[in-house]
Amino acid sequence: MIRLFTMLLLALFFGMTLLLFSQEEDALISKKKSETDQAIKYKTTMINDVTNGILINDMRMFSKYFAKQVYVSLNRDESSVYSSNQTLYILQNYFSSRRIVNFEFSKINISELTSYAIGEGTVKFRGIQESINIYLTISKKDGNYVITQIKVY
Repeated sequence: MIRLFTMLLLALFFGMTLLLFSQEEDALISKKKSETDQAIKYKTTMINDVTNGILINDMRMFSKYFAKQVYVSLNRDESSVYSSNQTLYILQNYFSSRRIVNFEFSKINISELTSYAIGEGTVKFRGIQESINIYLTISKKDGNYVITQIKVY
């Protein structure tokens, strides 16, 4: 009788332990999903701000997302790593002589730790319409998602 009672208590103990572990695991999965959803929403906002900034030719709309150091490449001629302030100046200078006709990111991957977006558009430069492509990289640096690379070609 005592043995049966002991076995029942042990079964009850292990059952409760498994239930607690299962609940903790569910909470961790839910927290991870919530963090992932927030990251996707934030990166989507970043890409929308970049799109809008390009369309209205105001790079300040998305300069707050620049990393401390950003790799910038313009038409394969000028490429280097610049500070966030220099990046803003370079992009403003580049686009000041080009009127944006249209632009849209056509390929976006925001599900990874390092995300990217590839966009296509048309600019008017010295009276001639030209195609433009922009490649953007978003990485996590010091706990924040930031733009680490911009290529215009």
